Amino acid sequence: MAFLAQARCLTPALYLMWLAMNSFQTFGQDNKSSETTLASLIEQRRDVLAQRVEVLEALVGSARGTPEDLIAARDDLLAAEYESATSKAQRIDVLQRKLANAKQYELVMEQRKNDARGSQADVLMATARRLGVKIELLREQP
Repeated sequence: MAFLAQARCLTPALYLMWLAMNSFQTFGQDNKSSETTLASLIEQRRDVLAQRVEVLEALVGSARGTPEDLIAARDDLLAAEYESATSKAQRIDVLQRKLANAKQYELVMEQRKNDARGSQADVLMATARRLGVKIELLREQP
């Protein structure tokens, strides 16, 4: 009877130890699995955004889309590419393309203002956006 009482006390303790050890083993596996899933999702998102840019380029080419929508779509794609960049050189490349995109947006906003379809506030916001990207690029460069 005394042995049975001790076994009852030890069994939960042994079970908890087994559970803890088993959890640490699967934690590492789950972590690797989630990293793979995360990388896959980031890649899928980038691919979908690239397709969106292609569609908008065709729409703008046929005068059924706006340059602003295309520039915004490119900016989303570049943000996804920046997120998936694994090296400093890749990040710098993405930021350089993002800067070119911001310059194009600034020109579009200036043209809209000149055509009386936009305001100076729009131009100033576009300029601030471009300057922000330039700052990011300078911080990333050696």
